[in-house]
Amino acid sequence: MTVSKALSEAVVQLDLRSGDLAQAIEELGEALGGAEGVVDLQGAVAELLARGRRQGTVGDNEVAIVHAVTQAVERLTLALGRSPAGLAVHGPAGAVVHFVCLILIPSGERVAGFRLLNGLAVLLRDPMVRTQLLWAETVEEVVAICAKAEGGRWAALTASLKGWVASAFRPSGATGTASGESA
Repeated sequence: MTVSKALSEAVVQLDLRSGDLAQAIEELGEALGGAEGVVDLQGAVAELLARGRRQGTVGDNEVAIVHAVTQAVERLTLALGRSPAGLAVHGPAGAVVHFVCLILIPSGERVAGFRLLNGLAVLLRDPMVRTQLLWAETVEEVVAICAKAEGGRWAALTASLKGWVASAFRPSGATGTASGESA
């Protein structure tokens, strides 16, 4: 599942009111109450908060991705929150988070969940994508920005692979005649 596909089904809040990361996790967690497949909202939020305290969830790029493999959900669930002003975090001095991603992964969907987590991390590592997301006014814009960025990465990867394959199967320069002499 691509990030843009997951976001189209996700809970997205573009103006988090929270002052710090723990409050933002709770705020996004409450919004997950209406998400399909969440069977134990309080348990899910508790697991995310515990995970957020145990792990270093804040990356270098003003992004916090908190995930949990849990029985509190029946399907892969994503929430994305944005704080234009920034959230205080406990960690490196002066660290500020603008994006909070919560991923709840059912036990049977670990592979899909970790692919989504990796896709979010790669996507949000790009400073241009983060800047565009900070200025997006609607959820539809957020999804479109992510889809465009994902498409660009796939196009670059495809071109790179085509070049590699072409060079791997290209004859190695010596096109001599049958007797071994060069033309």
